[in-house]
Amino acid sequence: MLAVVGVTVAALLGALVSARLGALAVAATLAIAGTWRAVAPRATHAAGIAVRSKSLDVFMYFATAAAIAFLALTVPYLG
Repeated sequence: MLAVVGVTVAALLGALVSARLGALAVAATLAIAGTWRAVAPRATHAAGIAVRSKSLDVFMYFATAAAIAFLALTVPYLG
């Protein structure tokens, strides 16, 4: 549920404030989901964000968050 709220807030920020802020909010949401997946004791405690093995999920969440944050901060004229 928190991931859905995070993506919704990111979409609103991207549409109403700036694309850069929306992209950074998406990156933050992915980082939070990766952290939650890393510290959740079992996959049932991370329902909705547990897709594969824990280590692969955590890596993919953090790698995607880092890539989106990097692009949001380096792409010119993003707003």
